[in-house]
Amino acid sequence: MAEAPVVEPPAARTEPVEPEQPVDPVALPELTDDELTAFALATDRTDVAGDEAISYWDVVAPRDLGLLPGWYMPSPSAGTRRLVGWRRRVVFLVTGSIVVINAVGLCITYGHVTLG
Repeated sequence: MAEAPVVEPPAARTEPVEPEQPVDPVALPELTDDELTAFALATDRTDVAGDEAISYWDVVAPRDLGLLPGWYMPSPSAGTRRLVGWRRRVVFLVTGSIVVINAVGLCITYGHVTLG
């Protein structure tokens, strides 16, 4: 059975990382799975992050996305064009016919007019 390679952990940083300065994860050096495994096995499970430790998310993505990102639910537009002429008549005709069909007791939920 082959032993796991011994990998020395990288030297500690001397300069602090400020949360206001986002870190580009692409620019960081790539680590192999063997290196990550060696780092994980070399740590002491009782180690606790120090008081000066910075959250990963504060460093990588310090922006506030809010409840939903803008691409998921864009803000409403200032206003829409008013329907005039034949377009307004078509909207009223379709809406009115749906209301009448439902009022008579017919079901059009699935596109076909059925009883009940």
